[in-house]
Order: sequence, then structure tokens, then C-alpha cells
Amino acid sequence: MTPPLIRTDAWPGAESWYWISGAERRPTLTVSVSTQPGFGLPGPAESPRPAVLRAAEQVEQYRLIRSQSEDPNLAVSLLSTLQPGLAMPVAEGASALRRFARAAEVLAETAAAATPPSLTGIATPGELMDRYGLTAGRLGAANADQPLNGLLAAGQPLAMRTGQIEPDTVPADPSTLAQVAARLGITAERLLEDNRSLRLAADSTFALPGIVALAADARTPCPLQAGDTLAALARRFGTTARSIVADNAEVSGVLQAGVHVEVSVVPGDEPDVEPSETSDEADGEPAEASDEADGEPAEASDEASPATDDEMTTVSTDTVAGDSFRSVRDRLAEQHPGVTLGAVADELDRLGAVLATGAVLSCPLAVLGGDRDGDAAPLTAAEAQAGHGCSAAAFVAANAAVLGVLQPAVQLSVGAETTVTTECDTVNAVLGRLGLDGGTASIAQLLADNAAAPMLRSGGRAVLPPPPAILTASSDVAVKLAAPAVR
Repeated sequence: MTPPLIRTDAWPGAESWYWISGAERRPTLTVSVSTQPGFGLPGPAESPRPAVLRAAEQVEQYRLIRSQSEDPNLAVSLLSTLQPGLAMPVAEGASALRRFARAAEVLAETAAAATPPSLTGIATPGELMDRYGLTAGRLGAANADQPLNGLLAAGQPLAMRTGQIEPDTVPADPSTLAQVAARLGITAERLLEDNRSLRLAADSTFALPGIVALAADARTPCPLQAGDTLAALARRFGTTARSIVADNAEVSGVLQAGVHVEVSVVPGDEPDVEPSETSDEADGEPAEASDEADGEPAEASDEASPATDDEMTTVSTDTVAGDSFRSVRDRLAEQHPGVTLGAVADELDRLGAVLATGAVLSCPLAVLGGDRDGDAAPLTAAEAQAGHGCSAAAFVAANAAVLGVLQPAVQLSVGAETTVTTECDTVNAVLGRLGLDGGTASIAQLLADNAAAPMLRSGGRAVLPPPPAILTASSDVAVKLAAPAVR
């Protein structure tokens, strides 16, 4: 049985906004569907493990949503209380939602593969808080229900309070941090702050709230912008044109129409290996057996003598609206089966072909400052996001939990509060030290008060927020507007 269509108001981690414009008698309704700030990753006070489990569920949900959005018969309409029962069709609405769902799926996959920060080499709670920039309050709240002897080695004397004659110790029984603190008449925050120098338990179970490390092979959605080329993307994401094409071979609408693509084929070239159900290429990775993915010719061709121009076959095609890298390759392969995706990537790269604005690719994590030609200086938030088509606030919010994004030893201030970033700091931890709750307004305030601060690490790896899906429709029925309606 086909699952029921999932309405956009039930999409996980998404939020919608709407506004009305145009003439009163023919208003235009616009709806924006976007991911919530920090989509998929832990919030400032949230432990990493629940966030990872939630992201895994979001992956499955968005796979289903993307599958549903690929139905060629799907039509999108907006319903409004302005005119009950009136459905306003949205031109290209299914395409907009499909791009959004694909981007959200990619980001959820990255969040689901994230790992908690390492405690290796950390001996005490004080070292832990100093390395990751966590306050005792945040750390205590995140671990209140953990057995204290799973956090700190049992038997150690706890800091004595006024009037105590004999010290209490870390219990051998499974009393939680909150329970022990309550027995001592103090808070979990105070217990950790007063015992910064105690030894951590072996394999300590401390959960570090609001912090994750992204996998080395993690990916991010990449919305194409005006003027984007394969070469530009390769610099921004630390990859190659061939890898981008291989990883996004089936994405439709990625090429501008009217690009003339010519590929010369040497006799003996082998066609692309078609993916099997178990091959890596089905997941966007080239099959291991194919040397072509690494830009190397097949072994057999090494022994062949160089081909002359007379021996080469040149095939060509012009791109059309809706093309994918694969569809271009397939049309060329109809003329000669030796045409490969790698050869198509090389030719598009050589041409400097401009890609189609609006399509969403899956790319390696963005390299901060990757488009600055070797400049390794730290960046302001505005500089970091400039090449990625999103606001500085959206960029920072998307990476608030990510290790390796903030530059160490940078002074940041909000109002009268000041802090200095640590070696393994995150935006979430900084917000906690500055007394901010970590919401969108907090991030905007942080950026406004530190606009010139080079807070982001050059060469750091970051995710990009999915671009919102913008749905616009006009009513053919005269409607009297009582008042502007914005949510």
C-alpha cells in the first residue's frame, strides 16, 4: 500500500512562513518552507545521542518525502482561509519541494553519522570544561541523571562544605549526579564546579551538550547559485569536478540549456560500468573496480600506443532544460559507447560551463575560505558564508554544534559579557558562556556585536543549510483582505 502523502506541515525539523502581497482583489500568497536552525544537530543544551537518533529518523522520513515528490503526477496547491475551499495551484511547486526534501535528506544523513566529542586525554572535569568551553551549569544539566560513578572515579573525596568534618566521596552505588548533589544540599552545577580536579571514571560517560564531530566523509547540500561552475564548486568543497559529477549524476536540472558538449573517444576506451544493486556507485560513489573515477585510464590502455586525431571519434550534444550529468553522457554514449561520466565532467570543467541556478547537489563539507586562493587567515561570519548563498546567521546556526568551525583564542562579547574561544569550541558553547539561550535571536545578536571578529577557522569544514522552498500562488477570485496576515 502506498503511504499517504506527507503534508509539508508534518515534515520533520521544518517550519513554514507565509506572507501576502499584491492587489487586494487579486492577492498573491507566498509560503516559505525551511529547516529549523541547527536542523538535525543537537541544540545548545541537548546531548548528542538523542539528536543523532532523531536525525536517523529524519533520514527515513525525508527519503519517503523525496520519493513522493518525484511522482510525475504530483501537483502542489496552496489552501488559505482567505477563501475557504479554494486551491491555488503552484507552478513548479513539486520541483521546489523535491529540491528541499533532497537537501534535508542529505543534511539529516550527515547529522545521523555525527559522533560525540572525544574524552581521550582528558583527566578531570575541569580539563573537559576548559577544552570544550562548557559551563558547569550546561554540563551538570546534561548529565544530571547519569550515575556519578560513571562520570567520576568512585571513592574520591568530594569538596567539603562549610561545617563538614569528614568529606563525602563519589559513591560506589549508582546514585545519579542530581541525587548526590541533592543529598549534599547543592546543585549539580555546584558539585561539578567545586570538584573540577577529580579524576574522570574510566570510560567516563559524560555527555557534552550541543557538541558533535562530523564524519570525515560527511556531506552537505549545495544549492547552485548564479555563476557556479564545477571548478568553483571543487574549490569551495575541497573536491574535484569528476567527483561532483559522479556523486550527482542523476540530479535533473543541473545544467543550463544550450551548452555544446564535445567528447573525443580513443579507440579501446571502455564505457562506464553500470551500477549494480550492490555497487558503491548506487550511493553516488564510483565502483571500486573502475579506475576512471580516479582519473586514471584502464590498465589495458597503458599498453596501447598514443591515438592520433584520425583514430579518435568526436561526439557531441547540446544540453537541454532538465538535463542531468547522466542524461548528457547517455546521449553521447548513443553515438559512441566509450563515453564516460569522467569525460563529460572533464569537458564541462574545461568549458567552464555555468550550472543551473536552483538545483541542489550533494557535496563534501564546505571548506571555510576554500575560495580564497591559499589565504589561511580566519574569517568573519560574513566572509565565510559569502560564497554559499545563505545569510551569515543561517550559516552559523547550521554549524552551531560542529567542532572545528570556530577559530581559537578570539574574544567575543555580547553586552557586558565577554569570552574567549577555546581550542575545541563551538557556537553553542560560546552562547552558553555569554548567557544566551542559543535561539535564532541569540545568534543574530552574537553576529551583530562581533561582525568584525575573525571567529571562523580557515580550512574548517561546515554544513550548509538547505535553501527554503518558496511556493507562490495567486487567487483568481476577488478577495477582500481584512488586514495583512504574516506568521
